[in-house]
Amino acid sequence: MKTYLSILVSLIIFPFSTKTHGEGIKLLTQNRQTPIEISAKDGIEWSQKEQVYIARGNAFARQGTTTIYGDTLSAWYTRGSNGKTQIFRIDAIGNVRILSPQQTAQGTRGVYIINQGLMILTGAPKLFSGSDEITAQDSLEFWDKKDLAIARGAAKVSRGKNLLRADILTARLARNEKQEARINSIEARNNVLISTGREIIKAELGTYDLKTEIVQVEKNVRITRGKNQLNGDRGVVNFKTGVSQIFSDSGNQVRGFLGPTKETSEPKLRR
Repeated sequence: MKTYLSILVSLIIFPFSTKTHGEGIKLLTQNRQTPIEISAKDGIEWSQKEQVYIARGNAFARQGTTTIYGDTLSAWYTRGSNGKTQIFRIDAIGNVRILSPQQTAQGTRGVYIINQGLMILTGAPKLFSGSDEITAQDSLEFWDKKDLAIARGAAKVSRGKNLLRADILTARLARNEKQEARINSIEARNNVLISTGREIIKAELGTYDLKTEIVQVEKNVRITRGKNQLNGDRGVVNFKTGVSQIFSDSGNQVRGFLGPTKETSEPKLRR
């Protein structure tokens, strides 16, 4: 049986059972004390047989300070032995956005599995966290309980002039004394490229500590600044000091190509 609730704006409050997870990549949770509110301009369809609410037209699902927007939202639910409703999944289609005090994300389609704290965005997804921006071609995953974001397919993360690109980027978040979540470190895998405006680093694996501004890279490493290039097995680049180090773990010597430059400040290269 299908029931159509309101034509203009509808609100549904859903009670839940478990406790709220702490600050992080803030998503909706199963929390009885803070219910989920769903609203839509063109109304909400309730299919009791399929156990789903479908909100259409500038729809949103809100809990506390976090809101998921979409042209259409589908909230799938189950009923416990006590007869109470519990939503386990929300699908968002069209102009999807997730807004919270610390992060903003967007895409064209989103699937949120509530009990896992997992949100998957597709359709050129983006995540904005403070001055950091993560984009991907294929998908962007948010693991709320793990303070984790995974970008897949031509993934990029930028902070100011610094850019990190790879096939897969895994961003780990940390909280400051104000409980504001920021990207703490980024693990990059396959076709890694780092650009700072002054130098370009290429490798197959990389780890970027955003607090210390130190990048560690491995496998087929090339560090290029201007006409100067160093090749080796692994490298360390300190963006604060401008010092680049490269090493060989295979017994082969590190190779360097130093070209003439008109710049007055030569790059500092250490072996």
